[in-house]
Amino acid sequence: MSADAIQLPDLTLHRKALKNAEAAARVIQLSFRRDNWHGQAGNWAGMGIGSSIDFQDHRQYVPGDDPRHINWQAYARSGHYTMKLYREEVSPQVDLVFDASSSMYVTPEKAQRALELLYFASQSTFQINAQLKAYQIVGDKVKPIAVESLHSGKLDLIATAGSVPAVPHFDRVPWRAQSLRVIVSDLLFPSAPEAVVNILSGGRMRCLIFCPWAEEEANPNWIGNVELVDCEHDARQTHNLNVNELEAYRQRYRNHFAVWSDACRRRSIDFARVRSTGELVPALTREALGSQAVEVLGA
Repeated sequence: MSADAIQLPDLTLHRKALKNAEAAARVIQLSFRRDNWHGQAGNWAGMGIGSSIDFQDHRQYVPGDDPRHINWQAYARSGHYTMKLYREEVSPQVDLVFDASSSMYVTPEKAQRALELLYFASQSTFQINAQLKAYQIVGDKVKPIAVESLHSGKLDLIATAGSVPAVPHFDRVPWRAQSLRVIVSDLLFPSAPEAVVNILSGGRMRCLIFCPWAEEEANPNWIGNVELVDCEHDARQTHNLNVNELEAYRQRYRNHFAVWSDACRRRSIDFARVRSTGELVPALTREALGSQAVEVLGA
């Protein structure tokens, strides 16, 4: 399929994806509970000392301390003033990046799944009042996504062009320190995974990668004279493919994602490939629950 034949998802598809994501977010969410967070005041356990009900430690009283937190039972035993320390409560910071390159839309099913993952991640943050900043990226272009558009499903995606570099420049995203970084990308670009994961995993933060994929790209049935098209650049080549060449392609495809999976595992990045067919919740939990990219609400 040529790049100019690939249509950006229309408003109907956005609204359908948002509806499915909202339903999924009532069952599962991004895995927030496994971390301590930095951020503004909120409802989640932070790294510092605060005023929640989650007791953490004691320390000696110093003038100016709030007397409400004096441990009077300890004073009765020892005659010394000590302070009860409680876990700080914060609102996590989430940096969400959506790969808007043409390969994300090669089939209607894959386009819908990609949007569902984007809206699912944003709905997860809305439900816990996390501090969300979102971006779409195509090559070296990084465009902020208005939070209102993620609420409404009215997102204007970047129109791709043949001159756009194939590799997303994740180093151009204004990542925040100690944020949860969420990437939605099919990872179908010619870049060494190590170079990308080094950008994503620096500092004290956690990263999740949701990778939508289509059966047509994993197991194509190209046999005989086939015109192959690079959908990102509209470059075309005609080949007479036989069974051995087709199997070689499938093996390279499997190897590509095996390398990604290994690179993410070594850098403690949660990596989940999500099939484009079927309902969103089963598709997500099949891969993302096991990789700890998502968690079940109320579990």
